[in-house]
Amino acid sequence: LVKLADELSAIEAYLALQKTRFGNKLKVDWKIDQNIRQHLIPALLLQPLVENAIKYAVATQQQGATITIAGQTQNGQLCLQVEDDGPGEHAIKQLGQSSGVGLTNIQNRLSQHFGNAASLVVQARQQGFLVSIQLPLQGVAG
Repeated sequence: LVKLADELSAIEAYLALQKTRFGNKLKVDWKIDQNIRQHLIPALLLQPLVENAIKYAVATQQQGATITIAGQTQNGQLCLQVEDDGPGEHAIKQLGQSSGVGLTNIQNRLSQHFGNAASLVVQARQQGFLVSIQLPLQGVAG
């Protein structure tokens, strides 16, 4: 397990690299409650979700897309979300079903760490995708 703050720092570095590639096509909206940054999560939990959003939303649209990375606590759970405003359901029809290996890996890792106390929900929308993760609060790293 790693501090959420460390995971977010790695994502920021990755996004800075992608920004040089995509320029203004890549927009990021951070909605992270500052009080959750010290909570522990499985390493590389959010990174594959951000990578998917770039691959399927930003890279496939001429105008690019916005990726929203959100996190807060709710009912004793840590709630994390990665959302994009890309082609959503339309992308599934055009690209066909992806292998889903990244999402399967995330689900397996959540199950290993937390059993049924964690969840991963993927929603394809008319406009974009929303991936929500809920997991039990894991002690605060000092």
